[in-house]
Amino acid sequence: VQLLEVCEVPRAGGGGGGGGSEGTRRCAQISHVWHMEADCYVCGIASFDEDSVAVLTYVQEWVDEEDGAATCSVACPEIQIRDRLAGDLLHTPDFLPIEGYEHNDVGDYSMQTTYSLPARLGAHRSWRRSDWVAQKAPANVASAAMMRGEPPMMYVVTPKEIIVVNVRDLDDQVTSALQEHRFKDALDIARSNKRLLRHNQLPDLVHKYLEDLMHLGSYDRAAAECPTLLEDDATLWEFWILRFMRDEQLQALARHIPVEKPRLAPGIYELVLHHFLSSNPQAFLDTIKQWGNPGEPELYSLTLLLELIRNKNKEDHGREQPLLVEAQAQLYVMADPPEYEKALACYLCLEGARVCDPQQVFDLIEHRKLHASVRQRVLKLVQISRRLAGELLIKSTDQIPISAVVDQLQSDSQLFLWYLDLLFTKQLELYNQKQFADYHREQVRMYARYSATAPFLQEGSEAAAGRAAEGAAVAMGARAGAAYESQLIRFLRWSNHVDLQYSLAECEKQQPPLYNDMVHILGMTGEYRKALDLLLKTGNLSWAIQFVETHGKNETTLWDYLIKAALEDKLLLVDMLDYAQLYSIELPSRLIKEIPDKMIIKDLKVRLSPALSDHLR
Repeated sequence: VQLLEVCEVPRAGGGGGGGGSEGTRRCAQISHVWHMEADCYVCGIASFDEDSVAVLTYVQEWVDEEDGAATCSVACPEIQIRDRLAGDLLHTPDFLPIEGYEHNDVGDYSMQTTYSLPARLGAHRSWRRSDWVAQKAPANVASAAMMRGEPPMMYVVTPKEIIVVNVRDLDDQVTSALQEHRFKDALDIARSNKRLLRHNQLPDLVHKYLEDLMHLGSYDRAAAECPTLLEDDATLWEFWILRFMRDEQLQALARHIPVEKPRLAPGIYELVLHHFLSSNPQAFLDTIKQWGNPGEPELYSLTLLLELIRNKNKEDHGREQPLLVEAQAQLYVMADPPEYEKALACYLCLEGARVCDPQQVFDLIEHRKLHASVRQRVLKLVQISRRLAGELLIKSTDQIPISAVVDQLQSDSQLFLWYLDLLFTKQLELYNQKQFADYHREQVRMYARYSATAPFLQEGSEAAAGRAAEGAAVAMGARAGAAYESQLIRFLRWSNHVDLQYSLAECEKQQPPLYNDMVHILGMTGEYRKALDLLLKTGNLSWAIQFVETHGKNETTLWDYLIKAALEDKLLLVDMLDYAQLYSIELPSRLIKEIPDKMIIKDLKVRLSPALSDHLR
């Protein structure tokens, strides 16, 4: 294909000084040569923009018949957009709906364009095809808003009709996307330049997109899109609230429903809450928390909701649902004036630890100074949350006296010990007074009793788990070592009001006895030989040696007593040789010197080698 362009060239012998049209002449010359991809007939070429042209063409094919003859088949004419310089096809051709095209010839068509008309020259020359190419991806939609100039109109003339060919506008792109079920793309294209829409309406596109998401089951995504798509249109919000409700998916939209800008009719908010009250208590509670105080004017009627909750409880034959009870408490807090006592009563009426958010119960007590209301409800607070109840009781000993708490918890010995242990660890100065001496005595008894099950003292803490392991070891008489110190021993070191002999008797009463605690207590009372006897009795030689090392300065005969005991028992002596060199410099030498000459000890040489080395030095 050869493209001809009309241009002005100098006339022959025209002289150089004249200028103007008298010295030039107009002629056609070949500007570009194209190589088409397939055989076709070119019926017309017209400028489309500075870089491309529109080509009117059709393909004629010959089909061989069975008798050897060939039949000509004419394809429907099409408009091709090609690069002006290289002739490359820039866009998928568009077929023209020409009546009787099968009977037309090349000469029956002509194509004209407004591109070069003087009246439209300025608008068309700034036009670019790339600004209006059909959008296939949402990322390219913004180009529609960057339109430059005005696209040309083309006219295709046939023997029977004149066809006006226009560039696809924004509506065409939207319609194309809708036909391909690309509802998100259609909406993005429309929203990129709303002023260019002529036929499609933005609310209709929003409707189709959200309906498509809901049809696919993507209710959460549809709900998340609503604030952006519905904006401040209260009518649209009310429609879609009812639409989600119809599909029983209102909980997906609830957190996106606006309470300001736009403010919907009070009946809509009450409709949402009533729907959740009867079908989804968790969503009912969450929505009330999210919307908060109904304010002025009211989002919904607090009185009406409280009445609905009471009616709901009656329908359930008094079986109150924890979520609805919490919602009722929230409504009492939001009342004008707030009814904090009623809100707290709602929480306290729940059975056991059924409160979904215990923190808000204790915040209500502290922030609204409701300590007097729970002074006789300590056990209920512990059931709601032992950790939070402990924090409140320790911080509020003035408002909730220690004696009042003890009166309520002492029937449950584990809870009683838990509370006393809290006082010991968190309020030692207050608790270590004579008026609480009886509690100290009880605490010692319960420490001994629950030594192997102490984890309940500090709920969920790593320290408690450690004490559990220690307690189990003590109960079994294990070789815990001098570093061992139980909760009982720690308490005895600080308490000013506990008789150590009473503590020793309590440890001895346990089955098995708490030997390690007894050793510590005997050490505290100065009964070192009794403590040493217990260590030897339980076979805890390593601790026995450390005990003598620690208390030998107070009782100089302890070393002699320990060595004498070892020499009287060959098995004990063997173990002593193994342990002595690890804990003492003096003891191995004394043992070696005093071993009877005729005593037979297996592998004595091996056992003595380290000790002899130190002795010979």
